[in-house]
Amino acid sequence: MEKRAPSEREGSSHRLPLYIKLAFAAGNFINVLGVSMWFPYNVTFFQKVLLLPPRSAGTIILVAQLAGALSTPFVGIWSDQTRCRFPGRRKVFHLMGMLAVASSFFFIWHECFSCENAPYNYQVLYYSSFAIVFEFGWAAIQVSQLSLIPELTTDRNVKVELNSIRYTFQ
Repeated sequence: MEKRAPSEREGSSHRLPLYIKLAFAAGNFINVLGVSMWFPYNVTFFQKVLLLPPRSAGTIILVAQLAGALSTPFVGIWSDQTRCRFPGRRKVFHLMGMLAVASSFFFIWHECFSCENAPYNYQVLYYSSFAIVFEFGWAAIQVSQLSLIPELTTDRNVKVELNSIRYTFQ
């Protein structure tokens, strides 16, 4: 029997059931929630609630963005090279990303434990470390979910439809 590329095996039919399309789109929801809270509210939270100076708040955001820039290609390469039968290489990264985003959010949106009298540099280090975890998780969810598209179908129209449905959750 002739060997075929993964995208030409199961799931490459021109028609995908609606429940698969909706399940695929819903996988992006935690990322949308995370980013919608991250960008508009973090700087305000750091400055108005935690009373960090603007430079410290900006440093945390900068560190997070740099972590995201570095982790996205790393996660992409790592997930492409991973071999996992159950639940699948993309789902493993999606789950890992969800756990990282959910766990880091608790620490990002709460006062630093034992930081009451700590210098600002300590607080920046504390919040930056959880921002790095958040960005890695965000990249894992984003990359693993977008990597599913060519594995679900080879039909260009279905790929466009999957992306369109995915973006309705934003």
